[in-house]
Amino acid sequence: MSTWQALKARAAERQARAAQEGEAEQRKQAQTVLDFVQDQVFAAARPEGRPGGLGPEVTLRRALEAALPVVEQRFAKQPLVEARLRMTLGTSFWHLGDARSAADQFRRALLAIYTAQLGPEHPDTLESMHGLAGALTDLGHDAEALKLREETLARRKATLGPDHLDTLQSMRNLASSYAALNRLDDALKLDTETVTLMKSKLGNGHPATLAAMNNLAQDYTGLGRKEDAVKLQEETLALQQATLGRDHPDTLNGMTNVGNAYQALGRHAEAVKLREETLALQKAKLPADHPDLLKCMHNLANSYGALGRHAESLKLHRETMALREVKLGPDHINTLHSMWGVAAELIALDRGAEAVPIIDECLRRAAAKSVQPDVLGLANLRLQHFAKARDAAGCKATAELWEGMSRTDSRSLYNAACYRAVTAAVIRAMDRSPGAALQADDQADRAVAWLRKAIAAGYNNVANMKRDTDLDALRDRADFKVLVAGLEAAAEKKQ
Repeated sequence: MSTWQALKARAAERQARAAQEGEAEQRKQAQTVLDFVQDQVFAAARPEGRPGGLGPEVTLRRALEAALPVVEQRFAKQPLVEARLRMTLGTSFWHLGDARSAADQFRRALLAIYTAQLGPEHPDTLESMHGLAGALTDLGHDAEALKLREETLARRKATLGPDHLDTLQSMRNLASSYAALNRLDDALKLDTETVTLMKSKLGNGHPATLAAMNNLAQDYTGLGRKEDAVKLQEETLALQQATLGRDHPDTLNGMTNVGNAYQALGRHAEAVKLREETLALQKAKLPADHPDLLKCMHNLANSYGALGRHAESLKLHRETMALREVKLGPDHINTLHSMWGVAAELIALDRGAEAVPIIDECLRRAAAKSVQPDVLGLANLRLQHFAKARDAAGCKATAELWEGMSRTDSRSLYNAACYRAVTAAVIRAMDRSPGAALQADDQADRAVAWLRKAIAAGYNNVANMKRDTDLDALRDRADFKVLVAGLEAAAEKKQ
């Protein structure tokens, strides 16, 4: 019913805009879309045997899937109606957590119809680009989404103006893509600008403003400004609860973000309490395999682990991983997150021999794609296992395994440096012979070389370099000190 009301409202909005502009064809298209949804989608709830009926227990997803073949057949000679229907279906699939089907519908609307019929600058074309980029992000295709969002923002600024709501939404989404690809300084700059504009144009309580505030807080977290992050997240959540309600999807997302901020600050008991509350609310509103609910399960499992409740954490991580493999696929970024969680808890329970094959399988799945920086830490987990065991050969093999993936992004290059530095430290700790000293020096030399490559590729988190214990074997080296000083000077110049 809520979906039906939303579709009616959207159609009414389009009809009102069309009437205001004197466009009879727009009104006709909007009504055609509404009639199709009523006759082909919601009619599926009729008893089997009735026109369009699939039975009273039919799910919305099945009804949408059943409507797909009819779209192309019925509207082959009405491409703009077909495109609008595909946008409606794509949005519905996206809200149901089916990003793959959503991306397919948005792509069909964009590439096959809107660009050819209306041109690349038309608002409907840009809306389809916006939707496709969001679905690609949920599928873990961050680089492709970034390119599409950059194009969408440039065109919206040119055609709609810098203060239009659609332009502001594109700014927020582009900043999210920067953050996903670890371009945190770019994300912070754009999110700060977006929040300022949205507060000025829309007000503090507008849902778009609140979403932008959430983004900005996550930038703070990524840059180590954890106190700033939790303050802004709590402020945002209070506004969401007051304006949207306790169980609104945006409010639930805000609760998730506050829980993340608590976790980052080490306030694990508070994080567990909030995440358990969030999960209970989501279970009452969402399907059991919805991506948001699975994300909450993953976060709660992490909090259990942080409190030393490793058996509970392992059980929940395994449950989440099984659901994600079916829902999202074995190679999806979030499935890899869950594999990482399972492996981490096995290691915490001194079951490292079980964890290493899971880690290796996860790395194999991730080898052909660009994944988010926290999944890159999976190899770190492998390294930690061998470092704890004082197994220098295992550490060296981990470094070689990582380097064999030939990743060229700055975070991956930085990880390669860490793995060589840890290998050097383990060699020195286990063997004081002159031959071992030479081997350790060779590993440290390799670590510094990887750091140079990481910095050349854009790595600039000097604060992390200074506190990262994985690099302790390099602290007294003159070449390491030169690299740190260079990054500090660049940061001061930029400020």
